Amino acid sequence: MCDSAISFLAIASCSLSSRDKHELELDFKRFWEEFRSSNSEKEKEAALNLTVDAFCRLVKQHANVAHLVTQYEC
Repeated sequence: MCDSAISFLAIASCSLSSRDKHELELDFKRFWEEFRSSNSEKEKEAALNLTVDAFCRLVKQHANVAHLVTQYEC
């Protein structure tokens, strides 16, 4: 991902409403399930990239990262 896209995501994540944060959490869970259920390496890689991106945006929204991590333990 290019630097400008990363910067845009960082700015956009700072102004998320509570509804948007909830949607982001749902996206994270969906991407994680896509990763877990993917059969091919290509599908796994794509789903993992989306999962990591969503998780990073979630981290920026939570003051307590330890709580966030335990919230999504498998």
